Amino acid sequence: MKIFILSIILTVGAASSFAQPLQSQAQQPNIIVMMADDMGWGQVGVQGGTVVPSSNIDRIAKEGINLTQFYVTPVCTPTRSAFLTGRYPFRTGTEVRFNANDTAGMLLDERTLAQALQEAGYWTAIVGKWHLGSWKKAHLPMQRGFDHQYGHYGAAIDYASKKRGQIYDWHRNEKPLDEDGYSTTLIAKETSRLIKAHDGKKPFFIYVPFNAVHSPHHAAPRDIVAKYKIPGDKNKPWPRANIEIMDQAVGTILQALDDKGLTDDTLVIFLNDNGGPENAVVSNGPYRGFKTGFYEGGIRVLNVMRWPGKLKAGTQNNQLFHVADLYPTLVNLAGGSLKQPLPLDGLDIWPSLINDTPSPRNEIAYSGTTLRLGDWKYIDKSAEYVSWKAGESQLYNITKDPGETTNLIAKYPDKVKQFQARMQYWQQQVRPSEEHHKIPSFPPMIYGEGEDAMLDKAFIAKLKTTWDASKKKGKKKKGANKGKKKKAK
Repeated sequence: MKIFILSIILTVGAASSFAQPLQSQAQQPNIIVMMADDMGWGQVGVQGGTVVPSSNIDRIAKEGINLTQFYVTPVCTPTRSAFLTGRYPFRTGTEVRFNANDTAGMLLDERTLAQALQEAGYWTAIVGKWHLGSWKKAHLPMQRGFDHQYGHYGAAIDYASKKRGQIYDWHRNEKPLDEDGYSTTLIAKETSRLIKAHDGKKPFFIYVPFNAVHSPHHAAPRDIVAKYKIPGDKNKPWPRANIEIMDQAVGTILQALDDKGLTDDTLVIFLNDNGGPENAVVSNGPYRGFKTGFYEGGIRVLNVMRWPGKLKAGTQNNQLFHVADLYPTLVNLAGGSLKQPLPLDGLDIWPSLINDTPSPRNEIAYSGTTLRLGDWKYIDKSAEYVSWKAGESQLYNITKDPGETTNLIAKYPDKVKQFQARMQYWQQQVRPSEEHHKIPSFPPMIYGEGEDAMLDKAFIAKLKTTWDASKKKGKKKKGANKGKKKKAK
């Protein structure tokens, strides 16, 4: 299968990314960035959702700003790399996701947001999902600028067992962590603990990438799942249950800021990594398509921000932004430096947010074959990603037709030529990714090459016990389902 480049296009005059910092060292805000995983458009109240209570996510929008035209990539890994590097994913070695049996990771010469903020005097932490390299130590968070790490390295885990298949994936400071509890709740608890323990000597940057609402969903508490088993409703109840639990987790984190008296001193951002998947949501609101595809439903996501006294409460911004823009924006706010060997692709959007002025960005490349220029979006017939394929060349005016209902490809041949010229340019900017090799003696007991080697006998015994128990449970479930089918016949 042909995989295409996931990237962002710099507008003319991209050197503006290197503008002077807007904040002095004395004014450095604390920064918390929370990221949902696979949440659908329209599932929370700020985007018109009415089924799942989302008062805490909605609170961020009510007390801050809602970015209605904020874009990411169709899947999680490239979105996370673009956020953390401010660079096109095709330059960071992350256009192809890292699978469960993979030694590759984000290119090691990439400078991360955590490293830039460390240099600016910040204490940095990641609490949640990483998915930028899960085996080699050099790829892990504490080697990429984070002072503190908690959570899992890979793409997905069972919320209760912390496993992906047979492999355990739960860690604190890059050491195996034997801990019971529901992962979403534990992520909130750890973040809250870090906030409460903050000594004020340094500002903090805490990156909180939830594994919710990503599959597998079966571990969600039954009492919450039961609330969303609605007759005639095609939406599955488990993702909705996980959204409710995640919203509660957001509330725990916001409450920790309130209790510590840090609310006014902290910029809080909540965004989603890609559109909702087709097997979990009926639609992504008014937008066409789902996760893995380049239609709006796969790449246009929620982003709400709050910083009391700096961002006007209850406002909406309809300008064009991309996830890579957060890197230069946050570094400048922190009084950090954007001077680095590798060029940035993100643009500082802070003036647009506080002054409601036009975005510095008027171009986005969602892939090497899918581009946005102003109001227009072009999808080449060769465009494909994971299981999604374009099939035919398409041209849409997104401002007039955000649902992508009318293909104008035959009506504007000159505009198509403009897009194709830009495509050719960006396809020449590819930087080779790391080679994808299988993990030796797969599957390991736990992700993290060094951690797998250090497991003690007691931990190994416990993991084997839980594996055996889960296998027996799985066999019983299959047997029960088989019996039901026979009885139905």
